[in-house]
Amino acid sequence: MFPPPSQWNPWHFGAFVFTLVTGLSFSYIAFACLQTGQETDHAIVATDIAVVENCVWQKWDEKHELPTTLGSCERIDPWRHAYEYRPTGPKSFEILSVGPDGISGTPDDTRGL
Repeated sequence: MFPPPSQWNPWHFGAFVFTLVTGLSFSYIAFACLQTGQETDHAIVATDIAVVENCVWQKWDEKHELPTTLGSCERIDPWRHAYEYRPTGPKSFEILSVGPDGISGTPDDTRGL
């Protein structure tokens, strides 16, 4: 247990400064990790969408038509939502993640190229 500040010797002051700096450093690192986690989630989504798109094109190669559903190509995004698949024409489609809010058509959605 630390004595009151009026009775501190250099060791007590050093221990206090060390504890303060360590605590602030851990707080900064934790905040940075939270920010990096969001960026990582969006990188995972971009990779997943590319994998799903590739899978859909493999289905095209097998049957010469786009599938009506993802079926075996289905994946789950980092927020535990299924990717949405929308055929947009005979040889075109869209894959998207509805993002953290789980609602399609909001700014946090991520679409494939």
